[in-house]
Amino acid sequence: MQDENNNSFFDSKSIIAILIVGLVWFGWQSYLTKKYPEYGKPKAPTAATTQTPAGTEGLALTPNSATTAATGNTEKPGATLQLDQSKNQEIVEEKLIDYASKNISFQISNFGMGLKNVKLNQYTDRENNLVSLGNDQLAGIFSFNLLGDVSRVVFSITQPAENVFVGEATVGGVKISREMTVDAENYLLKNKISVSNIGEKYQGVQISIPDVKKETHSSWLMPSFDKQEFFLKHEDKATHIHVATDKEQEQKIDLVSIAASSHQYFTTAILDKSMIIPEALLHDKKDHMLLELQYKRSSSAPDMTYEFMAYAGPKSFTQLDHIDKAMADIIDYGFFSMIAKVLLGFLQTIHQFVGNWGLAIIVLTLFVRLLVMPFNMASYRSMKKMQVIQPLLQAVREKYKDDPTTMQKETMAIMREKKVNPVGGCLPMLLQMPVFFALYQALGQSIELYKAPFIFWISDLSLRDPYFVLPVIMGAAMYLQQKMTPSTMDPAQARIMQFMPIVFSLMMFTLPSGLTLYMSVTTIFSIMQQYIFMKTNKTA
Repeated sequence: MQDENNNSFFDSKSIIAILIVGLVWFGWQSYLTKKYPEYGKPKAPTAATTQTPAGTEGLALTPNSATTAATGNTEKPGATLQLDQSKNQEIVEEKLIDYASKNISFQISNFGMGLKNVKLNQYTDRENNLVSLGNDQLAGIFSFNLLGDVSRVVFSITQPAENVFVGEATVGGVKISREMTVDAENYLLKNKISVSNIGEKYQGVQISIPDVKKETHSSWLMPSFDKQEFFLKHEDKATHIHVATDKEQEQKIDLVSIAASSHQYFTTAILDKSMIIPEALLHDKKDHMLLELQYKRSSSAPDMTYEFMAYAGPKSFTQLDHIDKAMADIIDYGFFSMIAKVLLGFLQTIHQFVGNWGLAIIVLTLFVRLLVMPFNMASYRSMKKMQVIQPLLQAVREKYKDDPTTMQKETMAIMREKKVNPVGGCLPMLLQMPVFFALYQALGQSIELYKAPFIFWISDLSLRDPYFVLPVIMGAAMYLQQKMTPSTMDPAQARIMQFMPIVFSLMMFTLPSGLTLYMSVTTIFSIMQQYIFMKTNKTA
């Protein structure tokens, strides 16, 4: 009889060849990334390809180097705005008023009272520059405009208190007042907009959140948490809309209470507090993304008031939950979000004692493994019993291979006699999956791990392991665990399963090292646990 291994693709030589090719490819990519920092990054658009920003059609923006003084404020020159060129040649200069605190700094533009040059002073990016939010090439973040009017509302801004800014404007007889109170400790801006002397042409108001669209890379084999998305809370539903790099999209969502534009660790959001429920327009363009919250006119009243809270800061569960319970949903923890939030809270508590996020992950992992140990014990014992009766089951399959009905009856009879549950090995493992997926999401999106050092070569738990030490350790541990685990699979299935450690290791190459640390500790602990089971259950 011919040896089936000789004709199988899944032989030892093939496995070694695939492993070598994979390691060489990832090593080469790592070398290119370090030697050429710009390798693989999208090129910045040249002046020849610059597009007119959304929301500025019909406006002429020209540079102006003149400076303008404002009593009590430091104002900086910006662009100039030419309103309705065919009828009005008046040139209005953009004035920028500075605001700075320990947590956040920005400039308020008199064009719509939008925020420009927004910096988060407690966070730096991968190049060690302060994290910036928004897209200064478009209107400022949380910029105000009248619906149906392409020209920007130009405010006259005063500062009656250190954290309070008041803007006044008149457009076509409509009087507009906007009061903005800064709560820098919570990255919040409380807004109240009053519109009076409303005429028949008044349609409503609009608040904009423009953002830069970055190119991101992710696949099933190389997953990534570094993505951009829109978040909307509408009609008690929470919707996350992924921003794709290879296509454009536009959507309209009604009855919105929260609208946000997010990156992996940071977000700009609006929490509505008005009597009128707005609708959201999402614009996912080639080089930018734009979120517009529109309050449409709903009555013939001569005066209208709109209130909302604007947030520009980190996607911290604690921070967002403190502002409003619903704001915490901006962080997408997936289907098992409730479990993820509990585990994240426990991780934060552990960190208060150990002072290192890497050690906190290890302690949390050990706690979770101890918590699910009874399920693991049940699974191991069930698989051990299945292994014992395999010769009997194989004999039944050979004897009744032409009679499937009888084969099934005899198989079930053997299992009843030996008191073996056919799903006993899988069910305990399935019960653990919610915890695994919850931790996967929590660790992959926790800003607490952002630029947090662990030990030795791991200086940032939110980035991949720079030398792939943890993925290799995890893969080797998974392979050893496979060899130790009682198996009831046929030889062909077993050979395919031998590739699983390689696949999981390749997936971990691009994921945050904090998540890889959890996976590695989990696998190593499982090996120790299984070794103890084998010693104490020899007669099982």
